[in-house]
Amino acid sequence: MQLAASDIAFNAFSWTCVLLISFTEHKVESAFSDTVVGAILGSVIAIVGILINNIFQARAAKLERDHKLKSEIFMNAIDFFVQRRRALITMPYMTIEEMKALPDKSSAAARVSVVAENRTLQAVNELSLAMAEKTLALMPEKEPIDGLMKDLDENMEQRKEIDRKLKNALNEIEAVSLKEDEISVYRDRLDKYVENLRSEDVVLRDSHAEKYRSLAKLAGSLSIKCVDAAISFQDLEIKAVSYMRSELNMPFNEDEYRSAIESTNEKIKQHHRDFLYAIKQH
Repeated sequence: MQLAASDIAFNAFSWTCVLLISFTEHKVESAFSDTVVGAILGSVIAIVGILINNIFQARAAKLERDHKLKSEIFMNAIDFFVQRRRALITMPYMTIEEMKALPDKSSAAARVSVVAENRTLQAVNELSLAMAEKTLALMPEKEPIDGLMKDLDENMEQRKEIDRKLKNALNEIEAVSLKEDEISVYRDRLDKYVENLRSEDVVLRDSHAEKYRSLAKLAGSLSIKCVDAAISFQDLEIKAVSYMRSELNMPFNEDEYRSAIESTNEKIKQHHRDFLYAIKQH
């Protein structure tokens, strides 16, 4: 389109030069004949039309680029908020390593300030602040849970080692082939060894049960607080998402979004029950 505009502009310029030459070489009345005047007007109108069309297309292209950029930024921000909410309500069951492995998309919310209107930016900032405050407030309650989970893993490894030693000792008792006068002394030592191992296993088993009860209590309490925290900024999340989608002229159904959040909360509650069952079996 730009090449065509250049060609027409060049033609218009050529016509103008011809008219000037004609004006100097011929009579005024012949130079400004109806045909020449019509050509001038036609050229001017064509040039103006091309300029207006080019300006319109440039503006349309810019609007399309801006909308695409805004759409990308807003969708990334919405995804960030959804992931942050899910991370909060699953925090009791995630290890420190798993939490550190979560992708850092905090810049997605920060980029909203580049393209958003004032009310959208304010809603996004309020939501970001609420999420950060709730997460930081609950993090101290996560630490003892991590400690108990680590202790339970160590406890299980110790019990496995005791079980291995017990099996070896019992096999050795069955396979002993010493003289009869030596059997009783050796057998007594083995029996005492087995008894000690079983006593250690009882202590570890009781410790495991006690730590499990503590873990279940702490994880259950934190789980409730995490879900309550997510619910507390639910309206802020809906407002921020609603404003962003409004700027993009995208439809937004608040009831459906609330239902999706509630569905996620129910899944987390089930995850909590599964988690406690797995720990108990473990």
